[in-house]
Amino acid sequence: IESETDDANHIKKIIYHLKFKNAKEEITATVFDVIQHYLSSGTAKSITLYGRVMIALKTGGIMFVDELENHFNHAIVRSFIEDFSDSKINTNRAMLIFSTHYSELLNDLD
Repeated sequence: IESETDDANHIKKIIYHLKFKNAKEEITATVFDVIQHYLSSGTAKSITLYGRVMIALKTGGIMFVDELENHFNHAIVRSFIEDFSDSKINTNRAMLIFSTHYSELLNDLD
């Protein structure tokens, strides 16, 4: 993923690059839906959610996620929760509000 900024208009354009191992061609798109077609649902959700996590952490926003564990393994879910729980990462006091069917995730929370 890369971004381009037009200094005159201050418009950011995100460019997605996807290249598979041993493939000669690279898939390039400015719309995530094009790239998403080639990815598993978990990978696509990870990319989308990670971008939103970064925005929330940067701005101190509140992020709502229904069924946080959907399409993720436990390590990825814990990683997202830890980003919000770690005061060294979450310097702007962003909040994560989520629902889950995995009650064992609650053991990781203070």
